[in-house]
Amino acid sequence: MASTSLAQNMGVTHSNMLDMVLSPYTYLENSGSKNLSRKTGQFFNQWLKVEEKYVTAVGDISNMLHQSSLLVDDIQDDSDLRRGVTAAHLIYGDPLTMNASAYKMLKATQLVHTVFRDKELLHRFCKYMKFLHISQGMDLYYRDYQCQDNEDFEEDKIPTEKDYNDILVHKTAGQLMLMATLLGSKSTTEVDIIPLAQLIGHHFQIRDDYLNLMSKQYEEKKGFCEDLTEGKFSLPVIRTLHSDHKREAGRLYQIIRMHTKDKGVLQEALDILKATGAICYTENRMREFRSAVMKELIVLGSEMDITKLMEIIGINM
Repeated sequence: MASTSLAQNMGVTHSNMLDMVLSPYTYLENSGSKNLSRKTGQFFNQWLKVEEKYVTAVGDISNMLHQSSLLVDDIQDDSDLRRGVTAAHLIYGDPLTMNASAYKMLKATQLVHTVFRDKELLHRFCKYMKFLHISQGMDLYYRDYQCQDNEDFEEDKIPTEKDYNDILVHKTAGQLMLMATLLGSKSTTEVDIIPLAQLIGHHFQIRDDYLNLMSKQYEEKKGFCEDLTEGKFSLPVIRTLHSDHKREAGRLYQIIRMHTKDKGVLQEALDILKATGAICYTENRMREFRSAVMKELIVLGSEMDITKLMEIIGINM
């Protein structure tokens, strides 16, 4: 009662307080989101045929999880930009931004409960959330603990491509698989789209790793080779660090540990990734997953043109 009276005395309603608390989230959502989560839900539903209210709910749940994770990612990665504008935490501060993220993750959990009314499904959702945080934590563990204090390059300390894939399954691919699972719980069809969701997730992440280094558009939105500044063990970085090019690998390791924004130094690192074949390898892996997605779409069948389907989910390279 005391807190309610205080809020009333200040002329602040619950709605006003919520708007203030969620300012970082609202700022991010209004900064150019492509609504890919909602589009993907509609994309999956052409096979699952569930009621529109569930498609809308799953799109909202996925969007909340996605936007919330971006808020925290930018803090953990010390990012300056997101979608070409100042990152939310640099405007609102780390504490409020983390609080907004946590609130929206709880809101997504509440929505799963109220919309689906299925204890087993809620349990699976919570399991996904735990694995999401474990996988994100492993990324941070490798970057900020296991490798950060090592002055000398030690290959056995570097995550392998298998480690990369294991983490990816519970992050980018995991979110799409969660969407498929939630929608599938209300479907009366026999179609299994989980394999498709996993393939799309793998393609998304590898494509993101590639574009972060090679795309001018990404440079405008996130900065030049931002993953290298972050010190991220992306696929091309892992590929070079585990290659036979030991001298180049050692130098690349030095650079990613600097967390530098110096364009000349970052260009040197990018040149190493190109020279050791890591960029070419990443391109090939991206094409392999794109081909696998296309084959799965053909197996599932659709009234829409395959190329159009690929464009809807952002696989247009």
